[in-house]
Amino acid sequence: MQPLVVLVEFVVKPAFAERFGELVLANAEASLKRERGCRRFDVLVGANEPRRFVLYEIYDDGGAFDLHLRTQHYRTFAEAIEGEVEERSIRRLSFLGSLAAPAETGQKAGPARRRAKANRGQPHGAKVM
Repeated sequence: MQPLVVLVEFVVKPAFAERFGELVLANAEASLKRERGCRRFDVLVGANEPRRFVLYEIYDDGGAFDLHLRTQHYRTFAEAIEGEVEERSIRRLSFLGSLAAPAETGQKAGPARRRAKANRGQPHGAKVM
């Protein structure tokens, strides 16, 4: 079973940013608590652009995401933001190879995994080799 990663970006009307944050956090929380196939639901906000929100979601598969779109909490969220979103993009992605932590897979970390771990906390674009 191939996990599905969903990357969603919203730019909302300035006067709606605070309310959007409340609504999207409630949706994320409900998704994680009530949906068996929702593995991760992170909500990020632009540091210098507080009306830009990025959602990073991981589902067991495409069917789990389709189920998410039919839940009552998602439909309530979608209705509440209607007319308040200036820009929206949705991308369905998959993982390139396996980046699961070695402890989870029982495998030893390879060179790429060690570099990725070393790069954590580095400024964007900075790499530790």
